[in-house]
Amino acid sequence: MTVILGGSGGQSLVRLFVLGTSGTWSPPWDCKAIVTVIGSGGGGASQEQGPWHVAGNGAVATGGGAGGLSQSYVDLKATTTYTLVIGAGGTGGSSPVDGPNTSPTAGSTSSFAGSGITTLTANGGAAGNHTEGDATSTLTSAGVAGGSATGGTLQNNTGGGSGAASVTTASSSIYNNAAATGGGAIGLGGTGYSSGTVHQTGGASYAHSCNGGAGTGGGSANTSGTNQTATGGGATAASTGSASLKAITAGNATGAFLMDGDNIGVGTNPDGCGGDAVRNYASPSNGGFAAGGGGMSGQNTIYIGDGAAGGIGGGGGGTATAKDQSVQCHGGNGGTGVVIVEVLTA
Repeated sequence: MTVILGGSGGQSLVRLFVLGTSGTWSPPWDCKAIVTVIGSGGGGASQEQGPWHVAGNGAVATGGGAGGLSQSYVDLKATTTYTLVIGAGGTGGSSPVDGPNTSPTAGSTSSFAGSGITTLTANGGAAGNHTEGDATSTLTSAGVAGGSATGGTLQNNTGGGSGAASVTTASSSIYNNAAATGGGAIGLGGTGYSSGTVHQTGGASYAHSCNGGAGTGGGSANTSGTNQTATGGGATAASTGSASLKAITAGNATGAFLMDGDNIGVGTNPDGCGGDAVRNYASPSNGGFAAGGGGMSGQNTIYIGDGAAGGIGGGGGGTATAKDQSVQCHGGNGGTGVVIVEVLTA
């Protein structure tokens, strides 16, 4: 798919091309341009408890990492055919009602290549981690890393990762606790932000906690306690617990290709804003453009048992449940990659 958004009214931007399908492409005229390549996000993990009533047991799952970002200022020729690869987003893990959990998959590489330019390469983010077992001495799934990037003359930014998810039950008489984290965000001006950590401290059976995805302006908050949640990070700042998201508006965009308020809306949240986390009986929100999907935790029957998807390049959210479920649960899918060409002069 190629979407021509047209001139934004900015002093230099002539036309913006958003290239979302692998193949070949040529500009309609010789031009100077900023080319930005974004790798895809990794899928979030899913971990469902086995037996529903196990003393001291825990389930933990983390979100996926965001893709890398490579950016160059180049001379493009109308007579040159450029080759682009768009990385597919990683698939979220699944937890069937009966049977073993399926692990998520990592994001994949996006690239832009052609005669006269150095190839821009943005690798995909890592897939989330998951496990269950004895949590009386702390059960942990480590957070994962975002993808790296090479070839850019302006930027080569590593994507944000996900925070670790952990459970420590207060005693062996506490049953089935769970924790899940959101996905990472791509780095628009440096290394991307990661989702925060989640530590479920037990204290009651079937307790569970989760947090949202990272935003392009900051990560989601760390949580520690029983039955905690945190919103996704914002486009201009980190989240602080349940504080509202901060959206990109004209004049405060955090990336060169979001200049002059021209946003590329692809998620359920504003561009750059991480998806919110949800506990029980609802669906977390997908990340906005470049941001991570929200994590999910629950007990009893989860009717919508899925972590949220990352926005373009963002990592998917993790899902962890405190009881054996009657429906299959999934981690969120990672966001797809993209190539963006900003034509600056005709």
